[in-house]
Amino acid sequence: MISMKKVLTVTLNASIDISYHMDELRIDTTNRVTQVSKTAGGKGLNVTRVGHQLGLDITANGIVGGTSGLFIKQQLDRLHIPHQFLDSGVESRFCIAMITQDAQTEVLESGIALNETVQEQFVTFYDTLIKDYDIIAISGSIPPGLSVTMYQDLIDIAKRQNKFVILDVNGATLATILKQETVFKPDLIKPNEEEIAELTGNPGHLSIQSLQNALNQPIFNQLPNVLVTLGKDGALLKHHSQFYQVNIPSINAVNAVGSGDSSIAGFCSGLAQSEDIQNATKRAMAAGMANAMQHETGKIDMHDFETLLSQITIQPL
Repeated sequence: MISMKKVLTVTLNASIDISYHMDELRIDTTNRVTQVSKTAGGKGLNVTRVGHQLGLDITANGIVGGTSGLFIKQQLDRLHIPHQFLDSGVESRFCIAMITQDAQTEVLESGIALNETVQEQFVTFYDTLIKDYDIIAISGSIPPGLSVTMYQDLIDIAKRQNKFVILDVNGATLATILKQETVFKPDLIKPNEEEIAELTGNPGHLSIQSLQNALNQPIFNQLPNVLVTLGKDGALLKHHSQFYQVNIPSINAVNAVGSGDSSIAGFCSGLAQSEDIQNATKRAMAAGMANAMQHETGKIDMHDFETLLSQITIQPL
């Protein structure tokens, strides 16, 4: 383990991710699958796996249920990753990717609707659990039936206990959280350029200067850290009122799925070592790129990670 700081990932809408590899996908007929992989899925579980590979003291938390939920827990057990899930009694969802040489087609279940009792049970469970952790990484979608404001409840509980909170959710959910009038905000969000454009009403490609102007809008005022990922162009970090441009080397990316989640794991590994946000940002970018160089989602090669880390630079703007 790299430090005594402990990380808890939160995945409210966990899944079994199934990848079907086939020569071609044909509609309205039988397709033969040449290769199948089934893994415990959901954004937070990708964070957990990569964090575990980086040597973090990391535990998976969230909601699972049924035989699917049992499979998810067994998958984590095989990797020797600790987990603390609430069992909803409702089958966890499936997410299917059909992969050919030319394309990837995804069929994603939303999940079976949960009732409000599950939300209340989870919030109580989480409130008790997080006292033992320093960094809380909340990722992914909300299961049907639960309120999007549940994320704000989880942030409030964690911040009242002085935890560092990372929130990585889609644009619509993020907008809901950021626009709420509340005392507590996450310590880090990691939107991409498109999500910043949606949040600020700036369509199209944004220059670095335009991004800085966008991040100076009131919606971001209470956020200590905003890391905007820019693909091959690196990232823009806003730390309080200071901006930094993050420059990255070029890589041969083979599968970008899960790279954002890997970045969260890398950021956590930096925070677990020190309070240096720039170091955490470098580790975030290195982990995201290392994942993109692997065919398997939520996996990095440590040699790739260390090599990339040494090539990343951050300059104040």
